[in-house]
Amino acid sequence: MLRAGLDSDAPPASVEAGIAATRALFDDSVARSEVASVALYSLGSDELLAVASEEVVQMLAAWQVLATDRDALELGCGIGRLLAPLSPRLRSIVGIDISAGMLAAAQRRSAGCANVRVEASSGRDLAGFDDRAVDLVLAIDSFPYIVRSGLELCRAMFAEVHRVLRCGGDFVICNYSYGHARDASAAEVASLAAEVGLTVVRADETPFRLWDAIAYQLRKSA
Repeated sequence: MLRAGLDSDAPPASVEAGIAATRALFDDSVARSEVASVALYSLGSDELLAVASEEVVQMLAAWQVLATDRDALELGCGIGRLLAPLSPRLRSIVGIDISAGMLAAAQRRSAGCANVRVEASSGRDLAGFDDRAVDLVLAIDSFPYIVRSGLELCRAMFAEVHRVLRCGGDFVICNYSYGHARDASAAEVASLAAEVGLTVVRADETPFRLWDAIAYQLRKSA
């Protein structure tokens, strides 16, 4: 996702203002370039984005969070670059986003996948998803925009992730914050996880060759 202005501008006045700013940013950016809107390092190349996306899929496989009897939810799915590649490795996957432009692109890119759904989100919670509905929640370069909207929203989303995860389910974050130092991000993730009862399995890892994302794996205990 784009980082424009996020590290230096003043924080939004409220959670709602932060969500609105993020929605506007991505509606605008996806209209300019679908590929660059979710990964500036792709340089607008679908081929490079596909290679980088496959790195994410392989990391998730190596972390043993993918299985054909698992249901997944992706927070901030963007143009859906991971939905189709992940669909053969999962029973089902739902991608949610707050940007109508992103959702339209994701719907088109995953149209041939029977086990993929794309849905609009308010950005405030996971309303519409039952308790213990999924085995895996992914936040692939989307959580920095939640962080940008304030700690209140971070706490709410961690609680919601815990609610919708089944026992033994996993929460994978690639990039928690763009503005925090690495040790501060790791400490905040650990604190938020502890508040809601998630266990940190992996933290502060950099598993990719093409992308400098910092990755975390959290788990809901059985």
